[in-house]
Amino acid sequence: MRNPFQGSVLSIFQKAHPIEPLTEESLETAVKKAVEAARKATPEELNWRTELHELKMRFEGSGIRSVDETKANADSELGKHNGRVREIEDEIKALNKLLTTPYLQGSQIAGIKRKIEKFEGMLAEAKQIRETQIRVWGGRVRDAKTWAPHRARYEELKKREREIDAATARI
Repeated sequence: MRNPFQGSVLSIFQKAHPIEPLTEESLETAVKKAVEAARKATPEELNWRTELHELKMRFEGSGIRSVDETKANADSELGKHNGRVREIEDEIKALNKLLTTPYLQGSQIAGIKRKIEKFEGMLAEAKQIRETQIRVWGGRVRDAKTWAPHRARYEELKKREREIDAATARI
């Protein structure tokens, strides 16, 4: 079944973005512009697709985000680990306070001490994970800072690629 709005949307789009017919003259003009741009290009500019590919692998492939976004993610992640450490520490404090309760029997004291030992092991593991995450996220923030100056070049090359793809799609 045909969409009743399809024709009107298409006609509105065509009026807003008219497609110029491809003539021999417009093709020659485009080729001359491309040749002139190639003559003016520096050796670095001639390898821009390779540069774009490398930057794309950095920013999209390995997931290097902006510095602010990386810092926000690091704060969020470390907040989770700090919360877990605090929970375990609070549990240990509560169990230690429970040990000071008068009239506890020996088996009850032994059970509480076993729980404390268990939570101390969990605490050591949680702290180790937190320290590892601090190092990991510190490295990610460092990477984001290192690659931040290249982000503008990456955006410029992406725009160039889009423009070239759009121009060659008409040919």
